[in-house]
Amino acid sequence: MEEFQHKFSRRASAHHNRRLSQAVDQKGIFAPTLKTLFMGVSAVKNDDGSFIVALAAHDQTYLVDFWEEHIQPDPADPTRDVVADCVIRHVLKYEQDNFSKLIGSGLPTHLTELSPTLCSRLWLEVDIIPIVIEPSVHVHHHSTIGRWDDKRVDEQADSMARKCIMNFGPSMVPLLQVGWRGAVQVDGGFQARLNTAEDHKKTVGAATWKSLMHYTKDLKDKKLRIGFFSSTPQGGGVALMRHALVRLSKILDVDLNWYVPKPRPGVFRSTKNMHNILQGVADPDQRLSKEEMNTITEWIQDNAKRYWLSEGGPLRPPRRAAPTLSL
Repeated sequence: MEEFQHKFSRRASAHHNRRLSQAVDQKGIFAPTLKTLFMGVSAVKNDDGSFIVALAAHDQTYLVDFWEEHIQPDPADPTRDVVADCVIRHVLKYEQDNFSKLIGSGLPTHLTELSPTLCSRLWLEVDIIPIVIEPSVHVHHHSTIGRWDDKRVDEQADSMARKCIMNFGPSMVPLLQVGWRGAVQVDGGFQARLNTAEDHKKTVGAATWKSLMHYTKDLKDKKLRIGFFSSTPQGGGVALMRHALVRLSKILDVDLNWYVPKPRPGVFRSTKNMHNILQGVADPDQRLSKEEMNTITEWIQDNAKRYWLSEGGPLRPPRRAAPTLSL
């Protein structure tokens, strides 16, 4: 197959780079203001086992740079994820050369099969949030010059970057999603794939992981469902830990869901006051009034009746099989 490569071509002015370099030298690596960008990635495996990989860098409006390369598998280690190696290497160099910070990366679902370590490595090694997106048009191999039946790999990389941007808010973090019945859609409905079971396993000892696998198997064998209920899907330590727990449960295939009630602005101040009193940070004389307590109780009951106790809701008792009659 003919070798080809399209390199990144964007270059900041020499004056701009010199000014940022001086800031690093004088005040450290966190001194310069980096340009925030988003990235799209696409790749395809050819019949000969080689890959064509494309990266597209976007600001929040325009395509600002593009890279494409034909790479070969590692003959000494056929299991090596050469696509992930290649992407990580070029991303790191691009950020350093252009004083940029890539915030998120969109990639099509099929790429997680071609490069099973790419998502977690983007997050753990480069601090980029990987957003896995189901493309509207699949990419199919067509010839030996980088062209496909429905869409070129470079076109798909650009599409992934644009779709990735839609998952982020003004604060440059993924938008929080809450679905039907108040189910918290952690990691944007699990589109952000930050880590794998193997990544978690590396962070604990053998005994801890063995215990986790024991209880995980027990939950799945008994087909148990777990539900958590909180007043809010974001904020302090409880919400932070719950996001992590739901994420881990998804990876381990445990049926665990997290629910929050529909927000009611009039209740927020009362629940915040209650939180502050319980935490010991409120005024010593502050107490919840009877009216506030009734408002909170009514809000909880209303959500339970409307969403959690209705048919198929998480607070419904489990269905029992009809008894059989032996003759």
